[in-house]
Amino acid sequence: MANCEHKISDLDARGHGDEKLCILHSQDPNKDKDDFNKTLEDYRNGGRCDFSSILFSDYANFSGTTFSKRANFQRAITSLSIYVKTVPIRPF
Repeated sequence: MANCEHKISDLDARGHGDEKLCILHSQDPNKDKDDFNKTLEDYRNGGRCDFSSILFSDYANFSGTTFSKRANFQRAITSLSIYVKTVPIRPF
């Protein structure tokens, strides 16, 4: 199985609409929310901080998160909101 065309991780492109995208980057509005949330949780728990171009189709809560390195939300897309109000910012 091929990896997602976005090089932020080694996630598989599992046929979520566009075969070249993982579930985090899939533009499919009907993608499985439980699968997305589980994949995002695993991604975050792995210490990954690059969320560029991820399509958040639901509310994303990053409160209480301390990123171990610079977090990247460039080109991230959401139809609702991403909550980062209480995320501590540390110089890198």
